[in-house]
Amino acid sequence: MNSEIFPRGKRIRKYRIDPQILPGLFKTGVFNEIINGIPEGAQFRGYAIDHVTNNLVIFVEHESFEMIHEGGESPTHTIVAQTYFGKDLHVMKRFIKEAMTSGT
Repeated sequence: MNSEIFPRGKRIRKYRIDPQILPGLFKTGVFNEIINGIPEGAQFRGYAIDHVTNNLVIFVEHESFEMIHEGGESPTHTIVAQTYFGKDLHVMKRFIKEAMTSGT
């Protein structure tokens, strides 16, 4: 992908997302917890489709990322999510409610 090349001085990472998880993000009665994702404050910089793996790839920039040197390729990371539904969803909702009321 040509969009993997960034000018010198950018702190860019690409995150690979399997498109099969996308419908689950929009289902009623499902909660998705992002376990390994994009850091708070990261800025969206673009996206591409990797036609070899059929994955959606998003590019984000954040001050904590390693500097990409001129002509360099950004490192690839995978977003990891846990989906809760049914009985597990009720447990997760209770956990979130307790966390929000306790201030943690």
